[in-house]
Amino acid sequence: MALAKIKYKAFLFPYNPEQTSMRCDRAYIKHKYPQLAGNELEDFGVNAVIITGSGVFYGKNWRELQSKLYNEYVKGGVGDMYHPVFTWVRRGLMTNLEFTVQPELETIHYTFEIVADTQPNVKENTGKFAVKQTSNKDTKKTYKVGDVVNFHGGTHYYTSYADAEGYPATAGKAKINLGPDCKGNGKAHPWSLIHIDSTSNVYGWVDEGTFD
Repeated sequence: MALAKIKYKAFLFPYNPEQTSMRCDRAYIKHKYPQLAGNELEDFGVNAVIITGSGVFYGKNWRELQSKLYNEYVKGGVGDMYHPVFTWVRRGLMTNLEFTVQPELETIHYTFEIVADTQPNVKENTGKFAVKQTSNKDTKKTYKVGDVVNFHGGTHYYTSYADAEGYPATAGKAKINLGPDCKGNGKAHPWSLIHIDSTSNVYGWVDEGTFD
């Protein structure tokens, strides 16, 4: 049984590419601490799937096919797509398109790359990461576990107690992991932060007022 034809936006391939492949990888950060043997890995989840393909347009209408595919590419923007094997990828953006001419009659070779779009829930993400607004400048801002904050840089400590050893930490975005009300909090360094990207390396307890 023949496979259904691949489609990208309004362009339906007249015959499937000679080869298509799917590639996926995972975003992570590898931590190396002087006091620990080995490495600690921090998982940030799976990146967008990438589908690549290569094939040939041939026959008297090869120029027309080339033009139609190119026009869909230059339009820009994410659009619907269909692949008969990688059926869970339903939206994507063609980020690369290449045509190659060889000494053959009425023939042109092509390659493409499409990055899958997960179509995130914008409303949900906006509510989750929205900055809290205060109407009074004298009102103290409050924080809770799970908030994403801007760490100013300085020192992060092994524990929340006053005698904890500290190490330099760079500024950047971080998530609150534990707060002053957690069980056993030593209060000297009451907040536990974990960085959310490679800009900062904060991964421990920090002082009050070191983030906003």
